Amino acid sequence: MFSENGKISPRQLRCLLTLDFFGKGALLLPALAEGLTSREFISCLLIVFLLVFAYGRLVERIGRDCGGNFKAYAEQKMGEKTVKIFLVFFFLYAFWNLVYLLNTFGSVGQAFILPGEKKGVLMIMVLAAGVCMAYGGAEVRARTAEVLYPLLFFPILLLMLLSAFHQQPGISEAGLVFGEYQEALGQLLKMFSVFGGLSFYVFLAPYVSGEEKGLARKGLWRAAAALAALFLLVAAAFGERGMALLPWPAVSFMSSARVPGGFLERWDVIFAGLLETMLLVSAGSSLFYLGLIGKLLFPKVGKKLLWGGLAVLVFLVALWCGENGKAAKIYVIWNSFVAVPVSVAFLVMVRCIGRKTERKGAVSCGKEQKSGQRKSGD
Repeated sequence: MFSENGKISPRQLRCLLTLDFFGKGALLLPALAEGLTSREFISCLLIVFLLVFAYGRLVERIGRDCGGNFKAYAEQKMGEKTVKIFLVFFFLYAFWNLVYLLNTFGSVGQAFILPGEKKGVLMIMVLAAGVCMAYGGAEVRARTAEVLYPLLFFPILLLMLLSAFHQQPGISEAGLVFGEYQEALGQLLKMFSVFGGLSFYVFLAPYVSGEEKGLARKGLWRAAAALAALFLLVAAAFGERGMALLPWPAVSFMSSARVPGGFLERWDVIFAGLLETMLLVSAGSSLFYLGLIGKLLFPKVGKKLLWGGLAVLVFLVALWCGENGKAAKIYVIWNSFVAVPVSVAFLVMVRCIGRKTERKGAVSCGKEQKSGQRKSGD
């Protein structure tokens, strides 16, 4: 029986984060790292993972210190108007992230699963699933992720293992060939933005039951380890330039999986279907946070009207973007180079101001204790 206490368990949170970040990462990371050699991509990926885990530690501490109300906590440190400005960046990140997810879902679905289906119909499917999970609240999303986790993540690991035995090593070039440091920084920002949704943990922390520490990172390490293994295998299979030439290299890699008996030969379809299902979880997360922050920015708007209006607006913008290229371009310009860096800077400032306040409080408390001791001594 599921509890109805408005909380999610640590296990559910780990399942939610793993499905969210692995599904997005497998499809979006190569698309956002267009033009990189396989060796460059893997090097950037490892650096990004280090940054993500450091950022995960930051948001965990803020989520723990905010006492269940991040908005009030941040306003106490930086002021109401300043916090609202930064919340707009959180809101727009979730908006364009969801638009990009809808376009990616439609593109992958057309390429591998339902070639004759219209992209708009596929986008409606993922958006409808996202609405159901988001409107149900944190508990519904967490339960859905917990049920889907063994049905999605373990079969993907099995497919990776089966595919690995039918590949020939292809990386032969040595060293990195980044033209400039600015280019490398741009690629890191684009790849890091895939995990930018980690910022929303400060809003999710109050829903997590228990006092276990490091919950966000415990969910991330599974996704990070699986993504690293997947892309190492892809790089070995397709060579130094292969990853840059293929539109969906992870799905193409899975097409080589073989199972004794000669059945289910279209493993690319199966793998794409598993990743597409993971995108349903990601879409539900984006829409949930979009509505959550939208409620903070527009408190007078009703819940049904807010989430319904946002879902319709996201769908219309996704249709306007048309092909995935336009959605990806807007995502990179706004989310990778603006929204995510600003959100990170905001949380860093909140944390730094919070630590200064704690130190001042500790110092003043110590002085009061000393003065009290002196008076009692007199």
